[in-house]
Amino acid sequence: MIIPFTEKLADAFYAPLCLRLKNYHRQTSSTLAYYIETICHPKGIKAWINDGLKARSFVAMGKPYRLHR
Repeated sequence: MIIPFTEKLADAFYAPLCLRLKNYHRQTSSTLAYYIETICHPKGIKAWINDGLKARSFVAMGKPYRLHR
């Protein structure tokens, strides 16, 4: 039985972790994989990702790895 998903504050907290697990192709249980896909699907998360990809300014101290691109 699939329980309808409603977004909670904790889901926003775990969204970055879910994105890392998804993008690093980490093996997870089927329950966690379903949760990750559910978290990564909402419009808000997609907008957040798209905004991050468009970002051209950054603080060098916080992201030193971007200095050598």
